Amino acid sequence: LTAASEKYDLPKKQLADWLKRGIIEGITTDRGEMVSQTAIENNLPKDKIIQLRYPELVGVPITLTEAQEKYNVNRATIFRWAKNNNYIRVLKNGYGMTLDEAEVAYCAEIYHRRIERGIGTHTPLLDKTGKEYQLKHVWLSKYRKKKKKLAI
Repeated sequence: LTAASEKYDLPKKQLADWLKRGIIEGITTDRGEMVSQTAIENNLPKDKIIQLRYPELVGVPITLTEAQEKYNVNRATIFRWAKNNNYIRVLKNGYGMTLDEAEVAYCAEIYHRRIERGIGTHTPLLDKTGKEYQLKHVWLSKYRKKKKKLAI
């Protein structure tokens, strides 16, 4: 717990409480108790997740075109994430718009993971807290996508 507390900048008491309530899973080893990294990251706010996964990219400006090429996401989609949905912080508005690259990387990671799972692109990417939006009925999304393909 001490190492996890230091790494994630969270109080040991909070991590112990999460373990007790089953929010995160603990693995007992011969050296003591270890905590699952993924479970902790799932309970962190968006900003902390970004700082952990992309520390070198936080605050680094990237244009829409550069982001499209680097992260293999359509430019219009990235623009929509920044302007309409406020998923990505805009560093400079107007011609030559620049975005926070760490937030682009975070959104692109979620976007590609959802594409791999077969989840449609017409659902929100992030929820109100900035975490990945969880579909209530993933099977329904897959069914509708399959049905749409058959109709064409």
